[in-house]
Amino acid sequence: MAKKIKFEKPSTKLMCPVGSHVVKGHYRKCASGTKTWVDTHVRKNRTKKNKKKVMYLPENLLYIFWSSKKKYSNLKRIKGFPPHHEIDGLIQFWFDYWKGQGLKFHPSMKPLHIKALIATESSFRTHVSAGSSTATGLMQLLAPTLQRLKGVKHNNYREVDSQYVSISKKERKDPVLNIAAGTRWLSHKYEQLLKIRKNKGVSLKEAIKYYHSWDEDGEKYADKILRLYKESL
Repeated sequence: MAKKIKFEKPSTKLMCPVGSHVVKGHYRKCASGTKTWVDTHVRKNRTKKNKKKVMYLPENLLYIFWSSKKKYSNLKRIKGFPPHHEIDGLIQFWFDYWKGQGLKFHPSMKPLHIKALIATESSFRTHVSAGSSTATGLMQLLAPTLQRLKGVKHNNYREVDSQYVSISKKERKDPVLNIAAGTRWLSHKYEQLLKIRKNKGVSLKEAIKYYHSWDEDGEKYADKILRLYKESL
């Protein structure tokens, strides 16, 4: 029997709403030279009040998910893989959440496509890395992807310019954070493709392919995911 994917609700002290961040407990040195202990606490961010430019920190993403009262039904089992229904709610939650924030996904994309993508990317293994690649976690997020998601410029160009997500390389192994960031990136790649095509003629296959790469490997990748999806219905 396959092991379940584990993820547990963190302490409420380690989560907070968007627009704030957690300051972990630490010693503070006073002017006199003595050290005093400061308990873990929440502090508001010093950012502009622009909802589109919001930065989602790990503590914000965890708060959003664990504060939700939404309940979801199980998705279908991906053919050839264990059911892993424990992450079905995660997939559906973040898919719905990002759409609710005005982000776009291909109109034909369903949560089961994302589950098939996870099966293809990582075989549902949270800590797996792709050989010499920097890809890690359920949705195999690359280190450069993490930089782009948080709005870091590359070759003087900021690829993601709104709804930023900032998680560390280590945090990619957390299922909640990985799927939150992975679905955000999936939406971004689709929106990027729409701009390239000037909002015309983007197929579901192309939207899936572009998550991986725009070459022959990406073609095979998209074909596999679409086949798994159909076989799992």
